[in-house]
Amino acid sequence: INVLRSYVTRHYGHHDLRADTLAKHFGISVRRMHQLFEATDQTVSQFINDIRLTQAATILIDPDKACCSVADVAWQVGYADPSYFTRRFKRRFGCSPRTYRQEHRSGRVARLS
Repeated sequence: INVLRSYVTRHYGHHDLRADTLAKHFGISVRRMHQLFEATDQTVSQFINDIRLTQAATILIDPDKACCSVADVAWQVGYADPSYFTRRFKRRFGCSPRTYRQEHRSGRVARLS
């Protein structure tokens, strides 16, 4: 499972990163891929989304990336649909990516949980 986690952490920006593509890459069945993640209390897609959203939050508050639009950030972390990214981000952080960025710029600290 650590090899899988490491792979996802390195390749989260690939838009086609899913359980089936991971299974194919590692030469195992999709069912086996899901079984490996059962012990982690996360599904494969939850783990991938968690990595992507954490990276997106980091990019959003990086002063060197301030010129990146929310759509650009979504694309960088592997989401092809910026609206879907925004919904997922809001669910995780309690605010939109734009608000998250603004709160960090104004000195307020949004939660990273």
